[in-house]
Amino acid sequence: MAKLTEKGLLRSSFVPPAEIRRLRDYTRLREDVTHDLGPDFYTNRILTQRRPRNHLAHLAAMGYRVTIEPPA
Repeated sequence: MAKLTEKGLLRSSFVPPAEIRRLRDYTRLREDVTHDLGPDFYTNRILTQRRPRNHLAHLAAMGYRVTIEPPA
């Protein structure tokens, strides 16, 4: 497309302004910011220490009063 523009075969309205072309070049060249989280991300994402506290908070929000004891 750049070569067609240089030769005058494209209308100037077809070619975006220089700022837009530069922005498109930057977005094509940037690194990929996403990555694979792994197969067990959703099973291990809640820490085991936080899980009981979350359950207690949900029960308390429903009006229950709960006491918890460590396993024997």
